[in-house]
Amino acid sequence: MAGACGEAPAETRSEGGTAYTGTAAVITTTLPAAGGADSAAPQSSTTSSSTTTATVPSTSTASIPATDSAILSQLDTGDISGFEIINAQLGDRSLRLALADTPTLRQRGLMGVMSLGDLDGMLFAWDSPVPVSFWMKETLIPLDIGFFDESGSLLLVLHMVPCQADPCPRYPSNAPIIYALEALPGFFDHVAPEEALVPRKKTIAP
Repeated sequence: MAGACGEAPAETRSEGGTAYTGTAAVITTTLPAAGGADSAAPQSSTTSSSTTTATVPSTSTASIPATDSAILSQLDTGDISGFEIINAQLGDRSLRLALADTPTLRQRGLMGVMSLGDLDGMLFAWDSPVPVSFWMKETLIPLDIGFFDESGSLLLVLHMVPCQADPCPRYPSNAPIIYALEALPGFFDHVAPEEALVPRKKTIAP
């Protein structure tokens, strides 16, 4: 089965180290400068900001791996019941996240999901830093994605839009990362660079 919202096909929905072909689009996102966001999030900030631009290839030669049909069959209903739920801290915000920490779960991501319910998003996690790329194939809702390094610092935010047929744009991390967090649009608007992401222990069995 093809991968979906989350890592693009290679190891999973990500394409760490995989060469791209095709044209590229440019996505620009603005992150608040350190100390620029009001501590009482989610108030808006009007202080200085820095702009990050990512070049996003629109096609790839990467192949789609075989996936675990047992896990995928749990997820075909378009919910998030196949994922474990964890708590996480992002600055002073407490988050409840679905965890995608295996190749199969990272490939599936939020494919077919129409609502996050009471979750704040989905956390993609790797054992060690790796450059990755995401896509939105067969994903039904727009999402923002934040890429975090080993210290939990936010490196880049990209806005991703649903894609129902190839070629689907790729959204690369542009650097080795250990966490990627998908959330609803606007989630990262008031996250300051110094606010570290700290995942907590698993709280609910799948």
